[in-house]
Amino acid sequence: MLSPPSRQTLSTLPALRGFGEAERDRIATLFREIKLAKGATIYEAGDDADALYVVVAGAVDVVDGSRSITRFGPGDVFGDAVLLPDEPRYLI
Repeated sequence: MLSPPSRQTLSTLPALRGFGEAERDRIATLFREIKLAKGATIYEAGDDADALYVVVAGAVDVVDGSRSITRFGPGDVFGDAVLLPDEPRYLI
């Protein structure tokens, strides 16, 4: 079960705006909520693409070594390589 902030974030995603509450409730069951400590690694380039991520709170930095490439914040979606079967993760 997703927290109220996570459910609210999902409902504001452009891809889900056209759905009614019942449809959004069903879609929400496909998500699971994770909380990570600051500095935790979500995935690395080359990892299997097995999940799509939505930032609810805080920020996610994409880094290449010590170089920051981009930052995702609340409402941003990343990891969409999962939509392409058998594709590895890329940095962005």
